[in-house]
Amino acid sequence: SISAYFAESNIIHCMSHDSSIILQFPLHYQGLVKPVVRGSDDFYPRKPASHGTHLYANAFNALMLAHCGALQDWDMFQTNLGDVGAMHAASRSISGGPVYVSDSPGDHNVELLKKVAFEDGGIPRAARNALPALKCLFEDPQNDW
Repeated sequence: SISAYFAESNIIHCMSHDSSIILQFPLHYQGLVKPVVRGSDDFYPRKPASHGTHLYANAFNALMLAHCGALQDWDMFQTNLGDVGAMHAASRSISGGPVYVSDSPGDHNVELLKKVAFEDGGIPRAARNALPALKCLFEDPQNDW
């Protein structure tokens, strides 16, 4: 949970990409902790066309949020969506932010969770927000592939 692993700042700033909010982070947190900031719109598990866009938005918003002193939250995901669930799990695993799921109770893909967590339930985390590779910056992932 956020309170267990982000105790210094147990707030997730959702829908907070307005410059008047982002520019207040250094004043409010004074470099003592990193604010946790949602990196995209919500996760929509039943809208197949939204999955790639969700990951794309998170990756590119990391370019801004990483330089604002924020820890990016890529939002929750569901493990039981087959390849899409694995894609979301992999992206959260390298994101540098929290990794949490919104599966219905008892409806977890346990094998997928074992790939992103230690046996004790801990999550390995990157030291910084994941950023897109330089060669991807000017490509359209929905049309250039």
